[in-house]
Order: sequence, then C-alpha cells, then structure tokens
Amino acid sequence: MRAFVLAAGEGRRLRPFTQHTPKPLLPVGNVPLLEHSLALVHSADITRVGVNVHTHAEQIRAFLGTGERFGVEITLSEEPLLLGTGGGLRQLIERVPGEGAVLVVNADALSGCWDLCSVIEEHRRSKATATLVLRPREDDAYTPIWRGADGKVVGIGGGSMVGADAFVFTGIHVIEPRLLARLPLGKASCLIESGYRPALRHGERFSSVVTSAYWSDVGTPERLLQANLAAVQGDCRLPAGLRGERADRPRACLRDPSAILDSSAELGPGVVIGDGVEIGAGASVRSSLLLSGARVRAGEVLRNAIRSDRSEWRMEAAIEERR
Repeated sequence: MRAFVLAAGEGRRLRPFTQHTPKPLLPVGNVPLLEHSLALVHSADITRVGVNVHTHAEQIRAFLGTGERFGVEITLSEEPLLLGTGGGLRQLIERVPGEGAVLVVNADALSGCWDLCSVIEEHRRSKATATLVLRPREDDAYTPIWRGADGKVVGIGGGSMVGADAFVFTGIHVIEPRLLARLPLGKASCLIESGYRPALRHGERFSSVVTSAYWSDVGTPERLLQANLAAVQGDCRLPAGLRGERADRPRACLRDPSAILDSSAELGPGVVIGDGVEIGAGASVRSSLLLSGARVRAGEVLRNAIRSDRSEWRMEAAIEERR
C-alpha cells in the first residue's frame, strides 16, 4: 500500500509563524508535524510515501531527504500552483507507483498513536470507495460528517440527517484509486466537493472508523500551543514521541539540549523549549512554546505565548482581538 501525506498548505491562520517556516515543519513536542505524520504512516508498515509540497517546498525537501531516516521511501510531488486536496492527490497517484487503495494523511494536523492497521482492515472488509477516520463532533466549527448506525457515511455538511449522527473528519482516510482517477489532472480541485460528494450522490459506499484518540488540526496559534502543552503534560501520546530533556511532571517542561537557560530562570508548568533558545536570568516562563532561536530577556515574564526568533503571539492579545 502507498501513503500520501498532504503538506502543500499555506498555513495562513498560523501566520506570522508560517511566513518563514512551512506549517508541516512547525513542532509539537520539538518534533515537526510532518515527522509525526510519517511516524503514523510507518506504524501501519507502509514504506512507500508520496508528499505534495508548495509553500516553502525547499525546506520540506531538505527535511525529508530520501526518507531513509524515517524508515520510508519518499517521492515528492511539487505544485508550482496550489492544486488543492483533489488536484494534489490526483497528481500523487500518477507520480507514486503502486496498486490498490492509498492511505491519506494531512501533515498539518496532529494525531495521537492510532491503530491505522484496523482502519485499513475495515476498508478492505467493507469494500468501500473510501473509509474515513472520524471523531465525535464537539465543536460546530467543523463540517459535520453524517454517519449511520452501520458505520456508513451518508452525508457531508448540511443540517441533521435522520438516522445519522454528526462526526468530525480527521483528515485520515483510505481511498480507492478509481475515485482519484475521476479528478482532473493538473487542475486545482477539492476532494470533498469534486470527489466525495458526487460519489455519495451516486450511491457509492463510504465506510468509517470512529476514534476518541487525541487529534488536533493545529490550525491556529492557540491550537498549536494547546497541542504542545498537551504533549508535555502527558495528556497525549504522539507517533514520533517527544524530543529533548524532560523535567519532572509538576513542572512539565521539555527542552532541547542546545537551549541555554540561566539557572535562576523559573520555568513551568507547561513549557516547550526548542533548539538554540536562550532564557535570561530571573526570567519566568509558563504555558508557552519557544520555537527555534527564541530569546527571553533577563527578568521577563512570559505566559500563554508562542515566540520564535522573529515573531510572537500571546493568548491575551488574541482574546482581546476577538472581543
């Protein structure tokens, strides 16, 4: 089986942090999102992987290399013009050789340690056109996926459907190539609008697997911070684990060994410290993510924030903007 990892998005909602770094390379637990996605794919014993790229493609190419260090063989599919989920997958199916269903994972979302083998088994058992991994819908911000009691997906979006419950799509699915072959090659398209909805209208079978495991779309600075805090506080297990030195749980801190921390700095609870970070004397940092090269001045107090070597986001400022 092949796996396709979608990594071409622009990450606009995560600006300013995605102005110089592609969203798939932003870290959770000091491990890039893309590496977590590859570890998830590898956990299903899939080694042939296609990755589409667009924004900051050169950074992703350099990070991935051949894929050997991740235990997979990677084929890059570059998109000079963004092709969307449908167009991106249509191009990948042409560029990555293989037969049979493909596993698709979004690199800009974060999943816990899921059993993808059971998802693949359900897809084969059901003989569905596609099998979607869903979560209970607790937030109206996400488009509902309507699932019947028998596990079939019966609708996407819209109001309530009789005999079906609303779930959230995680961006992980197993798809038959025949559906992708219907999409236009070399043209931008949406998989849901151009692939899934027409297939459902024509009565094709769509199966699903429901999980309650950790998941986040990591689509905003707030969610990126929340995901990092959940990881360092031990609230979720991640496919590629955490990277760095951990302090005792009461402080819930994770630091890259290259970080320079003054011994008088007060850290935690809930701090993730990336490579090359410097924290000065008497500084106090809590519930924050310090990305590569960030600096915290002597005596500075930092709370509920993300800081890089170029930019900063603070929770209280974001809440004030929404008022």
